[in-house]
Amino acid sequence: MLKKIRCLSSEKASKPKEKVIIISELRHKYKLDKLLTLANIPRSTFYYHTTNLSKDKYAIEKQVILNIFNENKSRYGYRRILIGIKKFRLQNQSQNSSKTNEISKHSR
Repeated sequence: MLKKIRCLSSEKASKPKEKVIIISELRHKYKLDKLLTLANIPRSTFYYHTTNLSKDKYAIEKQVILNIFNENKSRYGYRRILIGIKKFRLQNQSQNSSKTNEISKHSR
C-alpha cells in the first residue's frame, strides 16, 4: 500500500490513467479529496478516466471478428477473417488485423 502512495507522489511523470487506477484501489480506505491532492489530479480528470476505463472502443468490431471466427469452427485465419470483415464494411484493416491477432490468442 505504501508503494502505491509513493507512486502517486513520485517525481517521475506517470500517466493520469495509472494514477486513476491506483486512486480507485485506495479510494475505499482513504478520502478521495486527499488522494486527488496527493496525486495532483483534478476531480474532473479522475471521473473522466473512471468512465472511460470500462469502455471498449472496438467492441462491435471484436464481436464481428469473433462471430466470423466461430461460425467457421475456428478454422479461419486473419486473411479469411479480413475478407469476412469487408462484407461488414469495417474500415481500417491494420486495426482489424491487430484485433484478429488479439482474439486468436485468446481463443487458443
